[in-house]
Parts: sequence; C-alpha cells; structure tokens
Amino acid sequence: MNTQRQLLLGIFFIVALSILAFYTLFLTDMHVFSKPVLMTVYFEDANNLREGDPVQLLGARIGRVKGVTPNTAFERKKRIQVVLSLDREIELVEDATLSIRETSLLGGRHVFIDPGTFGGRALQADEGGAYYGTVYKNPISMLGDIGTLFNENRESITQAFVNIRKITDDIAQGKGFLGRLVTDEALAADGKQVVADARLVMADVKDASAQLKEKKGLAGALLYDETMKQQFSDTIASLKQIGDDLKNQQGVLGTLIYDPALRDKVSRGIDSFVAFGEKLDQGEGALPMLLSDPGTKEQVKTLIADFSATVADVKTLVADAKAGKGTIGKLMTEDALYTELTKAVGVLTRSLEDYREAAPITAFTSVLFAAF
Repeated sequence: MNTQRQLLLGIFFIVALSILAFYTLFLTDMHVFSKPVLMTVYFEDANNLREGDPVQLLGARIGRVKGVTPNTAFERKKRIQVVLSLDREIELVEDATLSIRETSLLGGRHVFIDPGTFGGRALQADEGGAYYGTVYKNPISMLGDIGTLFNENRESITQAFVNIRKITDDIAQGKGFLGRLVTDEALAADGKQVVADARLVMADVKDASAQLKEKKGLAGALLYDETMKQQFSDTIASLKQIGDDLKNQQGVLGTLIYDPALRDKVSRGIDSFVAFGEKLDQGEGALPMLLSDPGTKEQVKTLIADFSATVADVKTLVADAKAGKGTIGKLMTEDALYTELTKAVGVLTRSLEDYREAAPITAFTSVLFAAF
C-alpha cells in the first residue's frame, strides 16, 4: 500500500513539473483571465524575427510576437507584417519608434518599442490601424554589407590602390612637390627655415599676448585698462551722438547733408565757382586781362612802382621831420616854435570869434546909414 501511494505521489510530482516546464517555456504569454492587445507593425525586412520572440517597451518585456507574415505583393515598407501580442495598451506619440533589434551578438531578435517624448501629440496609425517600424542590424551583418560593397566596387577600389602606389613611387623618386620635399636637401632646408620662422612668429605672438595681459600698448590698455576702455566707450558714444545730430539735421554739416534747400544753395555756389573758373580760362573780365594781357601787366607794374616811390618819399619826409629838418621837423622838435605857433593859433581863433560877434552889429549899422 505504501509502495502504491509513493508511486502515485511520484507520478503526480512529475506531471506537475512537466506542466510547469511547458507553461514556462511555451505559455508564458498566455492570457487566462485577460484579453491580449494586438498591434500590427509593418517592416521592410524581418531580419530573422520569428513568432514567439519577445516585445520590449524601453527594455521591459510586455509581450511576444504573435505572427510574422511576408507580403511580397505590397509596397516595400509593407513587405513584412508583424502582429504583436501585448499585455496592455501602449500610447505612442509622434516621435515614437518601433524597431527589430538584436538581442545579442550571438543571435536572437526582439521588437523594441520607444513610446516617444512624454506630452507629445499621439502617433496616428494608418487606415488599417497599423504602424511602421525600422530594422537595426548588428555590426556583424554590417560587416557583411561592407564586404558586399567592396565586391561590387572591386575594380574601382583596385584602381584607387594602384593610383596610391603610383603616387608613393613618384614621391620616392623625387617627382612633384612632395617628392622634392622628401628628397631635395635644399628644399628640406627651406622647409626647416619655414618652420623656424613659424616658431619665431609664434614667439612674437606669445610675447604680444603677454604684453596685452600686462596692459602694454594701446591694444593692451583697451583690453585690460578700465579707464582706457571707458574713454574708448565715451569716444564711441560721442561719435554716435554726432551721427544722431547729423541725422537730426543739427549743426551746419547735418543741415548740409539733410537740408535740400541748403544743399541746392551749395550746389549752385559750386556751379558759380566753376563758371567763374571757366570765364578765367576764356579770358573774360578784368582779372583775366590782369593775368594774361601784357599791357595791363605793365600798367600794374608802373602803378606799383609809383606807389613804392611815394611810400619812399613819405618815409624820407617822416625821417626828416624826426630829425628836425624843415618846417614840420622844427615844429615837432623845437618847443619854442611850437609854443609861438600855438599862441598864434589862439590869437587867430579869438580874432575870428570877435569878428563873428561883431558881424551882426556892423551889418545893422550899414543898413541904418544906408537909408540916409
């Protein structure tokens, strides 16, 4: 009896383990008490995706691939139809991505879902309620694509290597600029000199930078001296103010630039000056005659000579007067003669005044006696 009970207990244990293993391996995504959410996604390539491969939402597993169906009669982006069985509804926004990715370098595929940026507008499915995804290939398959690319362009790549070898041969033989630079000692020396000059230039630049930091020179003062920077800023502000004044027609220059009436007057003045110059060139008026007529020139020279002689005579007269020569000189230098002359003038002045006062009486007497 105990043996039979132990046998039944062993059988029950084996059956339980078998059911658990089957459920774990094959029925993990089985929905007993809920209905799965189905999503249809189209891809250009299945990339060895198979039914039962996992579906991940940001790395978390939320379902499995229910079916992978090729559709060769549809357009390229709809050639592979994949139906996903999800545990729950997923809200996708406009920048969401659905892609087939490698689970590891050793193999395995899964569908990766990135729902997009939170808060964005919802991603609209097509008329059939399907979405579109992309395929991410692993590096090994990409190497295979590179090999295919090389095979397709074998002749071009071979020719490129031939050209490279020819260039290196020409350089080794001293052909061309690079070849001369490698083999020609004089050119190499010139190259060294260029490098040395470049080092000197860099040293000068470094020294100039140090002087700038030490506030030496105008540029250093402008960069690091607050007073100089303020003065420079004030100068710029003054120039800006001058520009504003010109625009506002303030001052003579601003009026000249922006006032049409004054600008016309200046233009007319310039035209008049040009016309005056043309008349001079044509010999019209007294000034051209003075400049070009020989007779007029001689008359002007004679007039200037006479004026110079008159000035010389005046200078001689003034010199003689200062020396006491002549009547004027004696009057200027002899006090007694000056005093007598002053007295004579005074007597003459009084006589004239007496005559002026006696004139009415004389006239009346003459009239009175004339009647008799």
